[in-house]
Amino acid sequence: MKTDWTLIQREEEAQLARLAAACVARLGKPGLPVDALAMLQRCRATTVLTARQLISTQMPLPEPMRAALRKCGALTWCRGEREEERRYIVLYRDDLPPAERRWNLAHELGHRILRHAFSETVEERHPKEEAAADLFAGHLLAPQPVLRALCGEKGEKEAAKMLGMPGKMLRKMLGRYVFFTDRHLEETICELLLGKFETESIQKADENR
Repeated sequence: MKTDWTLIQREEEAQLARLAAACVARLGKPGLPVDALAMLQRCRATTVLTARQLISTQMPLPEPMRAALRKCGALTWCRGEREEERRYIVLYRDDLPPAERRWNLAHELGHRILRHAFSETVEERHPKEEAAADLFAGHLLAPQPVLRALCGEKGEKEAAKMLGMPGKMLRKMLGRYVFFTDRHLEETICELLLGKFETESIQKADENR
């Protein structure tokens, strides 16, 4: 699904980047690529199912949502009007290429973390919410300091492979200019995802800013 990232202001994107970094930090030492599925499965009041698993639950899925799943590869909706009672359901296709599947799951994690309240009857998503979930996914799978280090050392193609994300999304993220203002957080994320690789590479990337 195409999203308009210009809908998100710079300060809003900086917050999305911090939220994504916090998700990575909670996993401990995840390494690359980031496991968006594991993060979703750890979310409170959230059920994550593949399309095939949904069949076994006999859970009805309205046709508009079936169409959305075929088109987008994943979707999120929730039950319960009050936020404290809300339960989220994330449905995804596991027959897609790994990089595409990982991006879709990271996008849906963004919806969940941002608490977007989608009902089962909603056919069209709000453009700004879609843009926010997309940018969250980008900063989750390719945090700016990690992206700079990998692309500078390995090149875009190899970086996309290591990050496990679609090449076209990596190229879009390279066009972002949101950097961490918290140096400690930046170093923590680099250590979690890159280990010892980051030290020299981050220094080189910083020199070229």
